[in-house]
Amino acid sequence: MKRFSLFLMLALLLSSCSSLEDKAKRIISKDLKLTLDDYESYEPVTYGKLEYAMSIWADAPEVTRLLKKETYYVKKCQEYQKLYQLFDFDVTGKDFQMYFDLSGVYLDSAEYIDKQIQEFESGFVPERIGWQMSHSFRARTSDGNMKMHRYLYIFDNSVTRITRSVNLSE
Repeated sequence: MKRFSLFLMLALLLSSCSSLEDKAKRIISKDLKLTLDDYESYEPVTYGKLEYAMSIWADAPEVTRLLKKETYYVKKCQEYQKLYQLFDFDVTGKDFQMYFDLSGVYLDSAEYIDKQIQEFESGFVPERIGWQMSHSFRARTSDGNMKMHRYLYIFDNSVTRITRSVNLSE
């Protein structure tokens, strides 16, 4: 009796996994109907396994905010470098020194932000954000040529919608 109940539980588990995979494939197909230039030319090639999707440190809002700051500081540093290079014939002049100092301040700020990003990355603990499945297929592009495509689809926790798709072909 114990073996039968264990076998039944295993069968239910396997069937629920395949039904989730089928559900994910249907959602992908619906998405491609809306996004492909020529859905009639769509030829599925392979589907990957349905697996847990985990968060990555680079997608965290804190990192996005820090990267914007770092980009700003690097651009300002470059601007002031160009300005002080205009005055490099007079390295003792006040304009050269002012732009040189400002360039250094922005460089130091960018390096400080970079260290914050590295600290965030080293302490980051991934979290489960849903499910993911890769899919390769052929389809016609807008110019009529058949092209091989490979995407990673990320689904919500209940596999009811695609939350993100990543073109792996590029």
